[in-house]
Amino acid sequence: MEGIDILALVFSSIVLVKMASLFFMPKWIALFSEKVLESSRMMLSGVSAIFIVIVGYIIFSELPIQTILAVMLFAHVLIGLFLLQYPKEVASLTKKIMQDRSKFWLSAVIYVALCLWGLVTILA
Repeated sequence: MEGIDILALVFSSIVLVKMASLFFMPKWIALFSEKVLESSRMMLSGVSAIFIVIVGYIIFSELPIQTILAVMLFAHVLIGLFLLQYPKEVASLTKKIMQDRSKFWLSAVIYVALCLWGLVTILA
C-alpha cells in the first residue's frame, strides 16, 4: 500500500467514525471536542504541525501541485457548503479572526506559497 493510499484509508476511517458519532452519540462528540479544544493550544498546534509535515511530505512526493490545488479547491467548496448552514456563526468567527490576525499568519503563508508554486508551475 502506497503512502497516498494510507492517507486515504486514515481519512476515510476518521470521517466515518466522526459521522457515526455525530448521528448516534451527539452528546459524546460535543463533550469530546470541547475537551480536546480546551487542552493546550500549543500542544494541538505542535501536533498539527507534525501532521502537516508528514502528510505534506507524502502528498508532495506523489502528486503534482496542480492536482493538490484542485483537490484543495474541492475541499474548500465542500467546507463552504457546510458553513453556509451557519451564517451567523461564520460572520461572528470572521469578525473575531479579523480582530486578531496574528493567529493565522502561518496558515496564510502556507496558502500563499502553495498558490504561488502552483501558478509558477502552470504558467511556466
